[in-house]
Amino acid sequence: HWLGEQLSKHKLFSLLLPRSKHGLTKEFHRIKVWPGQALFQEGEAGDSCYIIASGRLRLSTEGGPTKELGPGDCVGIEQLINDDIVRSSTCTGIEMAICWYISQQALL
Repeated sequence: HWLGEQLSKHKLFSLLLPRSKHGLTKEFHRIKVWPGQALFQEGEAGDSCYIIASGRLRLSTEGGPTKELGPGDCVGIEQLINDDIVRSSTCTGIEMAICWYISQQALL
């Protein structure tokens, strides 16, 4: 399963036992992000992490450099482990993207 493989690649999720990873994949939900659509905004509170399955997204900061993300990349993982952290960048669709997301609540 693609999502389980992706979890193994990311430091936070890679520490889980295989059985736990399988159970965790059931807590992820699929979302589409359209070109120009903001997945989240710099400075807002966040409680979800996203793994890109297809398409491309752009991370940008006010007055700072941008970074393009694609399949297998993960964004927002900081908000899963610390709810006092606000989004440090804006994430916007470059082309239609499919992402899998999990909320902090699902991990409790």
